[in-house]
Amino acid sequence: MHKKTTPWFLLLLLIFLAPVVFYFIEQPVRVVAIEEKVVYNLPYPGILPDHPLYFLKALRDRINDWLTRDNLKKAELYLLYSDKRVSMAQLLSKKGKINLAINTFSKGEKYFLKIPSLLEKAKKQGVSPPSDF
Repeated sequence: MHKKTTPWFLLLLLIFLAPVVFYFIEQPVRVVAIEEKVVYNLPYPGILPDHPLYFLKALRDRINDWLTRDNLKKAELYLLYSDKRVSMAQLLSKKGKINLAINTFSKGEKYFLKIPSLLEKAKKQGVSPPSDF
């Protein structure tokens, strides 16, 4: 009789004690996420595309782009151009010139999309961008 009650006793013991054991073993882990706010200041855009002399600024930018041969420097230049275009687009939208703002923002995005390939080329040449880039 003793051999028949032992498995049942062990099964009941397991059923009733398992939740208690797991309660003490697996305490819930609390994860606290710390939010870090990133402040990214856009540069001063200078004259806007609606200004009559803007073509001079665009010409200067193209010449500067053409003269810059280092891939890392060109990536930094494109980031600056991209940020300036975003800042211009913000100011143009505040002025109510939405179509020009969208066009300007699009040009800034095109500059930004050129950066990864320039960084790849720089890495192949053994130059890595600074950590703050």
